Amino acid sequence: MIKDSIPRIQQILPHMRDQLIGLREGATFEEARQRYSAKVDKLALQGAGRRTASRVGHKDSYWASTADVLAEAMRLGYVNRQQVPSARLYVEAHRDRSYSLTSLGQEVAGLAQDEVATFCDRLAEALFNTHPYFRALLSKLKAAPIACPEVTEAQVEAAGRAGCNTQYWANYVMAELERVASEEPKIDTGSIKRIITTTVRRRFGAGAASK
Repeated sequence: MIKDSIPRIQQILPHMRDQLIGLREGATFEEARQRYSAKVDKLALQGAGRRTASRVGHKDSYWASTADVLAEAMRLGYVNRQQVPSARLYVEAHRDRSYSLTSLGQEVAGLAQDEVATFCDRLAEALFNTHPYFRALLSKLKAAPIACPEVTEAQVEAAGRAGCNTQYWANYVMAELERVASEEPKIDTGSIKRIITTTVRRRFGAGAASK
């Protein structure tokens, strides 16, 4: 079974570009973390993102996001394989660890610096070839639009107080799909309920979503 994730393109693009340019001469994890934080500030000023209050303090802010970008760069073949912290308690041990670009990474970093459009094309191609879930998503989008009904926290809380069960949410999703779809949805409430139940149990345990 292949375990994969769908990369968040709107986040990975600016940060991958920034990190690759910064890694052309090598850099430590701490330098990469500071670069990530500075990029967040810049994107927020441009209206292309927002800075959230750190729950871990300035010293360790964005350590997980930095580790994710570096790990993704390794997966794409841009950065030489090296450990990244898997939890906050390991950040101090990795703070001075050095990371360097592969020959492919040097090539792509040059594009990131001087030919942004070409860099975007190369990054998109690499993500497509590396992530099977991403390829599957694009195939689904090519075949038909994907509707994603949104639920607010207030709705969830209100439904909980009212004692609404999984069937309620299956009916809610079905109604939303019928409202926004240009044609009849190719799914029924029974299938939606099974998907919700499976997802909730995978996240919260076998006893969750029993109704």
